Amino acid sequence: MPSPISVLIILVLTALPALLKLVLSLIKASDGRLGTIAFRSIVDSCPKLRTIIKTLSNPSNSLTYTKTLLSFQM
Repeated sequence: MPSPISVLIILVLTALPALLKLVLSLIKASDGRLGTIAFRSIVDSCPKLRTIIKTLSNPSNSLTYTKTLLSFQM
């Protein structure tokens, strides 16, 4: 008789691809809105990540200046 852990591992390995396919089809059916909602909830729960994303999406003048300065030096 197989051990309970090996049965659990086999069950997870067989169910995981079907579960991933279901999640991907739900995201595709909702035109990507579920992925956006999930991403927003992750960003909202992590203030540091929110700050990094805001900085990258709206660079300040100093970041633009640094980027311009580096491009002139190359």
